[in-house]
Amino acid sequence: MAGVLRTSWKALLAQAFRRYFVNTVFDSTFVSMGIVVASALVPDSSVGTVVGTMFAVSLALGISTGTSVYEAEKVEAEIRLRELERAMLTPLDGTEATRVLDVSRYIVVTVNAVAPLAVFVATASPFFLSSSLTILGIPTAFFSVAIAMVVLFLVGTYLGRLTGRPAWLKGLRMAVIGIATFGAIWIIQGLF
Repeated sequence: MAGVLRTSWKALLAQAFRRYFVNTVFDSTFVSMGIVVASALVPDSSVGTVVGTMFAVSLALGISTGTSVYEAEKVEAEIRLRELERAMLTPLDGTEATRVLDVSRYIVVTVNAVAPLAVFVATASPFFLSSSLTILGIPTAFFSVAIAMVVLFLVGTYLGRLTGRPAWLKGLRMAVIGIATFGAIWIIQGLF
């Protein structure tokens, strides 16, 4: 029975990780890209302002997603536990099942809280490497957006591999969505 529970909880953890992690990375990448386009490509912006804004938003997003995932997973775990208790006709408080649920929840929460900060490090890296808003005559923001496209491509490729479909095609689709979003943000930013 413990082996079945362990396998079942591993599957649930993997599912939650895929669902929440991919969503959080995707959201974080688009938020970072929006900040870069809105702040780095305007007159009178500074590296400190761009990076500071990216960090603050990534931290807030990490706390927000970590908290919301914790609460959602806690409720789902309690529902699963009660269903299992009804099926087994015995309380499961303090058992391996509850410990596995707790550990899996904390792993998923940690991954989701850290994901926006990992995206921040990746997309802010061109700004860390340059003390100005241009590298080799090219706006640093374009390097940051290019890294964001790579992140989106990699997340799409990961999803493609999970579904058994052409991974590169799913990755390309995600990157195209990112490029279209970049264009829309740039046009909208230009209007203001």
